[in-house]
Amino acid sequence: MGTTQLTPGGNAPLSGGPVSATVTAAGRAIDVSAVLLTAAGKVRGDDDLVFFNHPAQDGVRLDGATVTVDITRIPATVAKVVVTASIDAARATAVFDAASTPTVEIVDGASRFAFAPPALTHGETIVLLAEIYRRNDQWKVRAVGQGYATGLAGLASDFGIVVDDPGTPAQTSARPVGPSPAAPPAPPGPAAPPASVGHPAMAAPPPAGRRPAPPGPPAPPPPATSAPWRPAPAPWPGDPGQGTPDRWGASAPPASGTASGDTPALSLEKVQRTAPGLVSLYKEAGVSLRKKGVSGQRAAVYLVMDHSGSMSGYYRNGTMQRLAEQVLGLSANLDDDGVVPLVFFSHEVNLVDEIGLADYHGRIESLQAKLPWGGTNYVPAMRAVMEHHRANWNGHPAFVVFQTDGAPFDRRQATDLLRQTSNLPIFWQFVGFGQARQLKFLSKLDTLAGRVVDNAGFFATGRDPRALTDAELYDQLLAEFPLWLSAARAAGIVG
Repeated sequence: MGTTQLTPGGNAPLSGGPVSATVTAAGRAIDVSAVLLTAAGKVRGDDDLVFFNHPAQDGVRLDGATVTVDITRIPATVAKVVVTASIDAARATAVFDAASTPTVEIVDGASRFAFAPPALTHGETIVLLAEIYRRNDQWKVRAVGQGYATGLAGLASDFGIVVDDPGTPAQTSARPVGPSPAAPPAPPGPAAPPASVGHPAMAAPPPAGRRPAPPGPPAPPPPATSAPWRPAPAPWPGDPGQGTPDRWGASAPPASGTASGDTPALSLEKVQRTAPGLVSLYKEAGVSLRKKGVSGQRAAVYLVMDHSGSMSGYYRNGTMQRLAEQVLGLSANLDDDGVVPLVFFSHEVNLVDEIGLADYHGRIESLQAKLPWGGTNYVPAMRAVMEHHRANWNGHPAFVVFQTDGAPFDRRQATDLLRQTSNLPIFWQFVGFGQARQLKFLSKLDTLAGRVVDNAGFFATGRDPRALTDAELYDQLLAEFPLWLSAARAAGIVG
């Protein structure tokens, strides 16, 4: 029986019978668990956490390091079963490292699948290895490989279980590990109501030999960057959680956001001379700007790129390089410096750099090749953009193309930040790659209530963003920007 090797985000169909997932980790005692989740990504109740104190629930059984899922017994209300491995808190060095990163082997009748996630090297104490999920009455397995520093108790809380655990405060959302080099973490907003009361098994004293996890090792230093700019580490005045953000007007000279007439920021001649391969994109973007009635507008254009594990295929097949070129074509119409600042992010900001008209060939692949794959947090990347734009504020707004393929684990913080900074001269255009069901959170951001002005747009490209023509992409990128400009001018946010 051959074994199929899965990569992060890779999936395969299952036969519909019992499936076993066996987890191993070299040199580490681990706890294996499983979580039964609804289509909304939450548990139905406390018993949907299957672990050493509650080893069976609705067709899911834990036996040592093996989770067995009897698909025929899974209730219709359960959409997926997530298999996790957490570090044994009784060990003195209670974090995973590259050598002890867990692997999982899934056996489905005559089929066998194996998955080795990217090395866990940032103080992770738990990792989501695989999920067995229902899709249109077909069951599949998907490799995940996303690590966090909150342990089993923190992750359970994020799925809707309030956990009374000695080492983890109740109602703490699971947070992927790794510091943001951009700024301190966003302050917590009001706690969301939990799906259920504290899990009785988790609240009980741990089994003999277990004790609360000691503090993890110091956080690793921020990744190096060759960028000509770097977000300031300190919060700016009026930072969310410290009061209402200012509008930056006092520190900037008066400037109109629109040039005279409808002249692009860079001339066609300069684009032809500097980047002849981008001329068609420059022209196509200009057409869309004219159709939207905002030709001649000036704005600083940013590109934020998701570097979580599930994004690897989009980098390999050139989709991300193409997106960067398309954004460069738009930027040449809006900004006269010929450069787009880049932010690569996963659960933290992995790299800040730039791409320019004079240096764009193969730029994305060369920058991201050595970056780690990780989880998904929006707030560090959003704050990096805000810090840079404030530091370089010249009276023109920012147009931020924020690309991702799924909801983050800092959903509440991202929602709070978008709402609290809606009086800043920044428009966020979220672009979702992949399956629509993974992008529901972005739709919520697009229609978020309680903002000074609607400062965000969203559109989904589908599974293959390259299927969109350049004209279609630009029309969707610019669909809501003119509306924001009008509302922001009326509110005195931009000139």
